[in-house]
Order: sequence, then structure tokens, then C-alpha cells
Amino acid sequence: MVAYYSDFVGEVRIDCPGAPEPTIETMVRHCVMEFCERSLVLKSTLPAITIEAEEPLYTLIPPTDTSIVQVANAQIDDNDPLTQASTDQLDLWWRSFGIRPSWFADLCSCSSDSGGNHWRQLTQDIPDAFYIDRENDSYRMRLVGIPTTQIADSLVARVVVKPTRVSETFSSWLAEKYSEAIIAGAKYRLMRMPKKEWTNIELASAHYSDFESK
Repeated sequence: MVAYYSDFVGEVRIDCPGAPEPTIETMVRHCVMEFCERSLVLKSTLPAITIEAEEPLYTLIPPTDTSIVQVANAQIDDNDPLTQASTDQLDLWWRSFGIRPSWFADLCSCSSDSGGNHWRQLTQDIPDAFYIDRENDSYRMRLVGIPTTQIADSLVARVVVKPTRVSETFSSWLAEKYSEAIIAGAKYRLMRMPKKEWTNIELASAHYSDFESK
């Protein structure tokens, strides 16, 4: 089920008389995008990915008309959830033996390629962790260490998503549960526009407070 940005035109226009419908729809869309990015409430479980031997990098593809905000969690088959780390953390753990988490220490000691190589070259039958490698518009997961065997349909990621700027619809669940926040945010965006029939900076601040409180 989906909701349309146009579904909110009537309620938003009550306090923004004269605002064109396309402008209202645009502000509703931008509000929904901001709300999803800040609240992290909209999540999607992606289709399982086959892990390939000697391949650590996997592109995560979000549902149609959405983009990924962040990875909420990921796991391989029924194993424990993967640890999400940053490259800065991994570099620090690589240099500092005393502060390594146990899974990283085990990786360094058990890997067949641990003899002085950087952590990026370490291998593991079933990886314990990942970091996110952003490239242009791609959202890629890099496993740590490099898998040594193929595991079919095993890697499952649950991601936080938001609508894209070209979307016409969004989650009906979000529209129903957070309608007041969406309406308040759209009114705020419209009322702060300068020199319009519906401009109202003071009331815009009140609507922004409503948006923040939801």
C-alpha cells in the first residue's frame, strides 16, 4: 500500500491559501524525506544476497523510489548479527592490540593471510563485520574479512530508507502514523517562502515546533 503526496494537498492548503498544488506536493515530499532521514523509522529488509568466495564488496539495492539512509543491521544466515564498524575504527584496532574487540582479535589470529597483511586482506569463512563504502549514488557493504567460500542467499540487510526526490508515492504506514508531522512540516516549508501570498514566518516557526515534536 502506498500514499500519494497529493493526498496532503487539501489539509496543507487550509493554512497556505494560494499555494499551487505542485508546490505543496514538493514540500510534502521534502518533509517526508527529512522526517525519514532524521527519525530512522522507515525500514526495509532487502532480498538475500549470495556471498561469493574472495569477494568482500556487495551493492545494496533499495526498494523502488527510495534511497538508503543507513544500515540498521545485517547478518549471514542464522549467525549473530554482523558488527558494523568504520574504517577509522578498523585502522585503530589494527594498530592497537590492547583495545581490539574479541571478534577482530580472532580474525587477525585465525586468518590464513594474517602474516603482516593489512586488515583489508584478512580472510574468514563467515565474516563477522562490515563497513559501508559509499561511491557516488551506490551504497555498498564491504565484509570484514574476505569470505573464503560461496554462501547462497545468505547475506540479509535491513536498511533505513527515505523516498527519493523523484518519487510520487511513499509508505502508507508512514502517511497514516505520522500525518500530523508531515502536514506541519509541509506548512513550515511553505510559510517560510519569502514574498508569497501564504508567507507567514511567525506561524512557520510554530509549525516547525510541531514537526520537531512529532
